[in-house]
Amino acid sequence: DSLTAFEMKDVNIHELKKVLEVTYGWELSGGQGELKGKILRISHMAEAHEGIMQQVLSDMKLGQSRLRT
Repeated sequence: DSLTAFEMKDVNIHELKKVLEVTYGWELSGGQGELKGKILRISHMAEAHEGIMQQVLSDMKLGQSRLRT
């Protein structure tokens, strides 16, 4: 198991997490402690292959666009 973390500047992490879960079905985690509200984390459990990661990244971009409109 492993983890990928993304620093998200100028993005409301809480709102992006909500959009990703409700709209795209992704359940990502936020940061903890001093990283709370600054990063998103993707846990690589079971089958996390390149195609899935590319889809998550694509949906993160779309989610950010939805928040800006």
